[in-house]
Amino acid sequence: MSRFNQKTLKFSFVNSRQTLSTTVCLLLIFVLSVQPVTAAKNVILLIGDGMGFQAISILMTYEKAQLLSGKGRDEKGTGVFTKLMATAPTGFLKTNPLRYVVTDSAAAATAMACGKKTLPTVLGKDGKGNPLKSVLKYAQDMGKKTGLVSTHCITDATPGGFYAQVTTRNDHHIVAQQLLATGVDVALGGGLKYFIPASADVAAFSADMAAAVKANGGYGGSSGRKDNLNLVEEAKLKGYKIVHNETQLSEVFLNKNDKLLGLFSPHHMSFEIDRRTLDKWQPSLDTMTEKALSTLDKHEEGFFLMVEGASIDSAGHYNDAAAILGETKAFAAAVETCLDYAKKDGDTLVIVTADHETGIPAFSYKKLRTQPAKQPFVDGDEWEQGYDSIAYDRPLVLDGQKLSFMRMFYRANRDPEKLFADMKKYTDYEYDLDMAKIALGKRLAPDEKVHYDDPMYEYYKANTIYFCGKIARTLTAQTGVTWATGHHGGTPVPIFAAGKGANAVRGLHDNTWIHYYIRSMLR
Repeated sequence: MSRFNQKTLKFSFVNSRQTLSTTVCLLLIFVLSVQPVTAAKNVILLIGDGMGFQAISILMTYEKAQLLSGKGRDEKGTGVFTKLMATAPTGFLKTNPLRYVVTDSAAAATAMACGKKTLPTVLGKDGKGNPLKSVLKYAQDMGKKTGLVSTHCITDATPGGFYAQVTTRNDHHIVAQQLLATGVDVALGGGLKYFIPASADVAAFSADMAAAVKANGGYGGSSGRKDNLNLVEEAKLKGYKIVHNETQLSEVFLNKNDKLLGLFSPHHMSFEIDRRTLDKWQPSLDTMTEKALSTLDKHEEGFFLMVEGASIDSAGHYNDAAAILGETKAFAAAVETCLDYAKKDGDTLVIVTADHETGIPAFSYKKLRTQPAKQPFVDGDEWEQGYDSIAYDRPLVLDGQKLSFMRMFYRANRDPEKLFADMKKYTDYEYDLDMAKIALGKRLAPDEKVHYDDPMYEYYKANTIYFCGKIARTLTAQTGVTWATGHHGGTPVPIFAAGKGANAVRGLHDNTWIHYYIRSMLR
């Protein structure tokens, strides 16, 4: 029977002004509490940021293409999302924030972590600014250990929703302080610049990052703080072991009571395809997840762990199909690691979901510009197809891209010749200089105002992202992937579960339901 008992339920009826969505969640928890649901010692929540069904579909289509080509897994080694959809309890989450249709990651994370809707950009507060208590804090109050893993800054919106209380998610310097105040046991991700004094730079803390900053022309090397607090040293005083690269992460020795803080980049960590090509010193999401599990597993009280595949969202913003494939593959590997752990442990609930969708990508057919495809039928009829419906060799083209559009754009510095050179070196696309010129447009004078007649410009939140979207559109005929936007979408996202209490995810839920579900399942 669930530990979400009468005493715990009592608070839900005290405030008569609570929102309808919260009431529905609490009624659902009441249903869970009177049914034979066994709670778990450990709960792992995996969030694919920006991972709508479209991103999952790109991965599944690629896996099918690999199988057909003879390079993929055999039938028994089906990809994890195919297996989850076929066998695991599956449901859907509504993602809208307070008052609006489309959420950002801050409002979505707050809803999942704290059980209440809030406004976009807000972390850990309701729509009036009242502080909220997250499920991570509830787990700590139960004596459990806690962990956070992300491929973005560990101070970014999704992890921040589980411990921070700020009006704007952009206050990374404040969120960093709140992370240490929370006392989370394991925190692995990017964001070193928000932990070092304003007078310092990342070169003083990591040779790997210093080299990466130098390669990027000095970009990203300065502190992101507004004061001279040294939170790295403060973390050491609080019992944290500090690591900055994959070697240090694998070799760090932790006693039972040690805490672990990994800061592997100045800001966000690299896209997986960039990490594999240029930034190999950064650990993968799966490597960080394995380390978090092995560390938290030492504690008999159990744990709560949140793992975020953050850069699925970034790849969607940049309209980069190869990057979104790489990030979703990396997230799937972390999901498999957690499912394997839960199966061996026998006392763990694993939840897999997303906070929203991003970019809304899809393999889409186009009108053929050559002769229609034809094939004779045995009865004498002739089949004819006038559209390019995407053959399974197309998804494999994405695998030939070894550097993200974002990295190539920064390296080119608006120079078509440099973009063309990187495209030739790091991709298998048929690319020419004219395509680079179309994507980058004319070079602007330093004081020239940016103006675009393209109505889609407003659907990309920064110039860099807009130009990467233009790069994507020049390659659509080769990738077969089209994009609706450079921002988020508002449709429901999937939720899967495995382990104790997994059946509860079936059906349609509001994202606030996650908070109450996890609380009901922890014992």
